Amino acid sequence: MYRPSHAVLGDHSSVAMTPRRAISLGLVGLLHVALIYAVVSGLALRIVKHVPPVLEATIVEPSTPEQKDVTVPKPQMAQPEEATVPPPDFQIQTDTNPPMQAAPAQQTPASPPASATATGVGSTHTTPPYPEQERRQGVEGTVTLHLSITAEGTVSNAAVVKSSGNADLDSTAVAWVIAHWKYKPALADGQPVASAADANVVYDLKKAR
Repeated sequence: MYRPSHAVLGDHSSVAMTPRRAISLGLVGLLHVALIYAVVSGLALRIVKHVPPVLEATIVEPSTPEQKDVTVPKPQMAQPEEATVPPPDFQIQTDTNPPMQAAPAQQTPASPPASATATGVGSTHTTPPYPEQERRQGVEGTVTLHLSITAEGTVSNAAVVKSSGNADLDSTAVAWVIAHWKYKPALADGQPVASAADANVVYDLKKAR
């Protein structure tokens, strides 16, 4: 009786296990086993590498240095030798001649006293003109000057001893006195000599020019 072809193809029990097919299946199985072994071995090596080593600590006791007895020799002090000084030899000489009396000194005539200070020439001792700015601001004051007077009676220098409290008033007074004030010079042995004197310059708005 004739059997249909589709029935023959669908029957898997009729396929026989050939030697070639068995060898292929065996190789596939061995390949899987090798892969599984390689994976397991690699993981095991990584785990072993990452395991931290065990640290061992040992306690070392400090050694104490040996103390040695050091003896320092005492310095020997040399005793100073006592210096012997011979006693002084005193000789007293007696002078048979009587001492000579010194001649009295000749007295020089006393020189006439010098004039201690110079005398100011009143007509020249004028007040300097008032600075315009200080006049408008109503600034007043007194300047005390120390004057150096020459043998000719002129003022060679003027130094501020006591300020008026305003720099312009002080500088104006110094310049004016040196330029205008005159003195009768002091005398020594009848001759004019240089001297010094103090003077006040008063700034008063009521007397301002």
